[in-house]
Amino acid sequence: TILRYGEDLTSEQKNALGLNEKQMAFKQRERVHSRARDAGIQGGDVILGVDGHSLMGRDMIGFLSWVRHNYLSGDKVKIDVLRDGKRMSFPYTLRNR
Repeated sequence: TILRYGEDLTSEQKNALGLNEKQMAFKQRERVHSRARDAGIQGGDVILGVDGHSLMGRDMIGFLSWVRHNYLSGDKVKIDVLRDGKRMSFPYTLRNR
């Protein structure tokens, strides 16, 4: 798994961050899986996508499903996040649950 579940942002929260309201965006829980934490993901990060794919119209569950459908265990990806108003990408190697 990539990330621990978090809360999907509302349209208002997305607008406040300057995001399209249809863009997938969810807030990472404070407790972060050790592999994600080692990659640089922090609690409170807003997850925007993977490898530059913004995944319009998807929620967090749709994002995880999309990743499982398009990548294999062992693939290297970049997790796109928003932290303190800055966009960042963190390299991450996918693993089985």
